[in-house]
Amino acid sequence: REKLCYINPAQDGVIKPKKYVLGITHRVYEDHRKNENVLIDLCRELDPDYFAFKIMGAGWEGIVDCIKKMGFQIDYYSQFDYEEYLRLMPSLDYYLYWGFDEGSMGYLDALRAGVETIVTPQGYHLDIKDGITYPCRTIPEFRDVLLELQDKRRKIVKSVESWTWKNFVDKHLEVWNYLLGNEEELYVNQHKYEDGIFSVLKMNV
Repeated sequence: REKLCYINPAQDGVIKPKKYVLGITHRVYEDHRKNENVLIDLCRELDPDYFAFKIMGAGWEGIVDCIKKMGFQIDYYSQFDYEEYLRLMPSLDYYLYWGFDEGSMGYLDALRAGVETIVTPQGYHLDIKDGITYPCRTIPEFRDVLLELQDKRRKIVKSVESWTWKNFVDKHLEVWNYLLGNEEELYVNQHKYEDGIFSVLKMNV
């Protein structure tokens, strides 16, 4: 057992992270009653590698253009299309709504589709048992929830960040140099990983 050495496999590093798809399904009003500009403020703190948006509703054109310039992927429907709406809802990961009024009709449809929600605990949102996944009363609370989701996915992505083909080859070279007695730089990578030559050396400690 103390002479067994293993080297973990590698991944190509070309697959992009799966993005959270966030949905918004209301129009923009002239009096800004739905606080639509909040989306721009939130996106300034989010990584476009981890979030995409699907928005259905009139009046979002300026905000959509701004967010696209930040690098976010957005599917935008300026008019309500019932058939497209039926496809859109189940495709979401989270339904977003930060308005403080009687509630969002899209919230009901999102729940019917089994979609989790990040919404205000307001109006008839409160009347549905287990309907609100993340209740948010302030914009910082919405931001914190989204950053928490981002950090959760980023942690998963980074878990194999060092499992590259280059490191795979380098670990084999370390083992080969060890067998040849070339141990001058053997401990340069100590504590960075536990496979390769260190899978043998740690057994001998």
